[in-house]
Amino acid sequence: MSCDLRDLQLIDLNLQNNFLQFLNNDLPQSLESLYLRNNRLETIESSTFYNLTALTALDLSKNNLKELPKAVFGTLAELNALSLEENYISQLDDDIFINNTKLEDLALDNNTITHLSPAVLAKLPVLKRFSIEYNHLQTLDADLFRNNTALENLWLQGNDLQHLNPATFEPLGSLMNLQVGKNILQSLDARVFANLGELTELHVSGNRIEHLKEGTLRGVPKLTTLQVDDNSVKSIDAHFLDDVPALELFNANDNFLTTIPVELFDRTMNLSEIFLSRNAIQKLQPGTFDRVANTLTTLSLSGNQLTNIDSSILNIAALTILDLSKNLIRRLPETAFVGVANLTDLSLERNLLTEIPKTIKLFENPLEKIDVQTFTGMEDLEELTAFPYNGVLKNIFQSNKKLESFYLTDANFSTLPDEFFHNNKALKTVTIRYNPNFSQLNSHWFDQTDSLDVLELHYDNISSVEPEFFDVVDQLTELHLPGNPLRALHQDVFYYVPLLRYLDLEETLLSELPSEIFDGLYRLEELYLSSNNLSHLSEGTFRHLYSLTRLSLSNNSIEHLEPLLFVNATRLTSIELHYNKLSHLDERLFVNHLDLEYLDLSNNRFAAFDLSAKTFSSSLQFLVIDECGLRSLKITPNLRFISADSNPLTTIVVDKASRYHLTTLSIQNTSFNSMDVAFGFPNLQELNLTLTRITEIDLARVAVLLPRLQVLNASDSAIESLGSVNNVNHNRLYSLDISNNTLPVDELRKV
Repeated sequence: MSCDLRDLQLIDLNLQNNFLQFLNNDLPQSLESLYLRNNRLETIESSTFYNLTALTALDLSKNNLKELPKAVFGTLAELNALSLEENYISQLDDDIFINNTKLEDLALDNNTITHLSPAVLAKLPVLKRFSIEYNHLQTLDADLFRNNTALENLWLQGNDLQHLNPATFEPLGSLMNLQVGKNILQSLDARVFANLGELTELHVSGNRIEHLKEGTLRGVPKLTTLQVDDNSVKSIDAHFLDDVPALELFNANDNFLTTIPVELFDRTMNLSEIFLSRNAIQKLQPGTFDRVANTLTTLSLSGNQLTNIDSSILNIAALTILDLSKNLIRRLPETAFVGVANLTDLSLERNLLTEIPKTIKLFENPLEKIDVQTFTGMEDLEELTAFPYNGVLKNIFQSNKKLESFYLTDANFSTLPDEFFHNNKALKTVTIRYNPNFSQLNSHWFDQTDSLDVLELHYDNISSVEPEFFDVVDQLTELHLPGNPLRALHQDVFYYVPLLRYLDLEETLLSELPSEIFDGLYRLEELYLSSNNLSHLSEGTFRHLYSLTRLSLSNNSIEHLEPLLFVNATRLTSIELHYNKLSHLDERLFVNHLDLEYLDLSNNRFAAFDLSAKTFSSSLQFLVIDECGLRSLKITPNLRFISADSNPLTTIVVDKASRYHLTTLSIQNTSFNSMDVAFGFPNLQELNLTLTRITEIDLARVAVLLPRLQVLNASDSAIESLGSVNNVNHNRLYSLDISNNTLPVDELRKV
């Protein structure tokens, strides 16, 4: 495919996401912006951009470029932004940017560059943003940025850098953001950042640094964010942070720290967030956080080995979020949280607690009692989450007027006091799940909760719901009742909740629905009725669901759908009908559904399915039709995803004159005997052939006919050959599963 656009007076030209393999030098001379991202360009001639002297932005990312001619950008004196990410460029000529002196933004991410000569950047005096992430740089020349004194953002993440030379960053007095994460740095030299006086963000995450040394941060007094997470840090010098008084965020998650020096935060008077999760800290010394008591709002200590917490440690007046989850804490003294009066979010899940004083998040603790005074005085408490809980519940929220969310799971109480939520007018969400003794609903619980928005009652033992219950919660927008043995519902049950947008009635043993049951729910957007005993739906069941976008009717016993069942639900975009007994869809069924995008018909009884005959064929993008006994399948060009697993299919019928957009095809455990069916879809990114006996995958042919393929799964497919060509190079393919086949060693060498 080529472009001949010279007669147009274009300023901006966007040719992204096409199939361009080459460009002529006939582009409009008037162009200021040219976007060529995600094409198939492998080479560019020196003269391609010769006439584009007004060009300021050029995007060549996500192509197949391996090298660039020396003079390819030579006439682009006005170029301001150049993107070359996601190609296969391994080196750049020293003079490639010699005439691009106005370049401010240069991106070279995701290439294969192993070395960058200082000469490459030497003629870019106004460069502000330079990104060369995820290449193979092992070293940075001391003079690399000698002439780039305007640089403000530098991204070096995801290379193979083992050492940082202090001289490399010496000219970068304007640098504000430096990213050197995901390299293999083992240490940071003293004063390596000494001249970076404007630096505010430093990311060295994902390296192999073992020791954070005093003096490393000299020269960066304006630093506000320091990320050293996911290293191998075992020790921190007591005065490591002394030189960064402006620091606001310190992240040392995912290291091997056992202690925190008590003086570490003494000079960080602006620190507001500290993350020390997933280390091996066994004890915190009293006074560790005293110097940041008035600024620290977030403290994360999750996943350590703490056994005890007391007020001498948590004397932090400004703290609002505290995460102590996944430690070894057995008990908390009554004074544990006296020093954190402004705390609004406390996580204590996965400890060894047997009793609590004042807490908020209590996951996976064997609680047996929550005292009526437990939360007294915590006026700012907004959320309580607890599970499991094996006791009764009294009026524990009398003083918590700001409570917004209450989550209780794996409990065994049978009821709540009538006044349980009477002082919680701000309550928005109530969740009570997996309580086998909870069988009746009491409207008195909620007659003072004017803000209740979400009610979740999952897998309790509720057998009936009366319309009058909802009279006091008429502002509900979400109602979740899955897993309750309702069996039947009154035709007016939802009369008082016309604002509902989400309704879940899955696994409620319903065998029929009154035709008027959803009348008045004009705003309902999502309805879940799967895993019931429904065999028939009256034609008017969904007549008032004008806003419905998603409907699930899967795992029922439906054999037939009335032709006009969905006639008024014109906004449906997703419908799930899998695991029913359908063998045919009436042509009138979705006549008004021009926006239907997702349809799941798996595990029904379709012998044939012709998508082209459906009124929604032009909008449907996702079709799932597994295990239907399907022998014939005809699809349409707009479809992007097909799963037709476990069918006796031998062909997929297409219109050869059309261009298909299919990106994912799964035909595992079918009756195809070759890959030919896939070769008709050049946009494929993922192909699943597992358990389909195809004997040969011709990798050379795959590389040519499926150039965008990223994932190919052909395990357990009786494959004996990978084609006739050795050393095939498929640029996009990153996941190839040919396990459990009968391939000899010589064939595997072709990969």
